[in-house]
Amino acid sequence: MSRDISQGRSGKFIVGIFMGVALVVPGVSAGTVALVLGVHRQLLQDIVKTRAGELFPIGIGVLLGAGGGIRAVWWALDAAPEITLAFFMGLLGVAIGDFIWVNRPGRSCIMWVFVGVMLALLMATAGVHVVKGPPGGWMTMLPAGAVSSGAMLFPGLSGGTLLLVFGLYGEVIGAFSVLYWPAVLWFLLGACLGLFAAAYILRWALSRWENQLIALLTGLMVGSMRSLIPAVLSGGVVLSAVAGGVIGWALSRFGDVSGSNNDDDREAVLSE
Repeated sequence: MSRDISQGRSGKFIVGIFMGVALVVPGVSAGTVALVLGVHRQLLQDIVKTRAGELFPIGIGVLLGAGGGIRAVWWALDAAPEITLAFFMGLLGVAIGDFIWVNRPGRSCIMWVFVGVMLALLMATAGVHVVKGPPGGWMTMLPAGAVSSGAMLFPGLSGGTLLLVFGLYGEVIGAFSVLYWPAVLWFLLGACLGLFAAAYILRWALSRWENQLIALLTGLMVGSMRSLIPAVLSGGVVLSAVAGGVIGWALSRFGDVSGSNNDDDREAVLSE
């Protein structure tokens, strides 16, 4: 399938919008979107080599897509919170399945999967839920930006899910939905720092503990499902979960056309 959509500044801008929306929706991986649209390897190279001209159109698209995506999530949580949670749960379930299928944590790393699940469950028990919250200060928005943007370099890993796992999701959507600029600017600063730091840290960690890291991420994603379980079960909730799963499955099947590039993309991360 052609990847012409990613060519030129306008094409990269469009790709950035898709990545931005994926960045803030739990269960959807911006890294997978980049992989599907054929820009993942080039994006890694541009970040490491600091090619500002190449990164600018994608960056603007990501900002617009993330802003629009957060506003859509805010509206959905207001209008139908249980149905929204169920939809995210369906998306996340498929994302977890794809992540495990692509990365296949070894049996020797099962302990790390368990550690990730327990960490996520502990944070969920402490009150980590997908709910709207007041805009956070710099101590929460700075790491939130770093976490969500860093996740863009991991195909199969959702930045929205990581915000959910670490209890930062509500404050982020709260800040962007009302455009509370102090919090938004702290988030953007964290995003810039996280993106460049992740490009280097990812190569270093994967080159030493690839299997353990993948297993830990798998456990975190599985455990984060706890925060998406709707409090009320109804026909609409079930249909929404099924719809989320079907959409996630369709996106993953579309992504199979670029599956032959998976090894190249991993090599780019490890050796660039």
